[in-house]
Amino acid sequence: MSNDYQEFIERVKRKTGIDLSLYKEAQMKRRLTSLYEKKVSGRFWVSLMK
Repeated sequence: MSNDYQEFIERVKRKTGIDLSLYKEAQMKRRLTSLYEKKVSGRFWVSLMK
């Protein structure tokens, strides 16, 4: 498991109580990519990166 993914799942668990470690890393990346492509505007993601 990559360090970035490990940090991500730890943050999600602290903030939401959802344990994403039950999902395989590749599966979760596919789901997040799909969500990004379908639901979220580019401007929103850009604002998060600032």
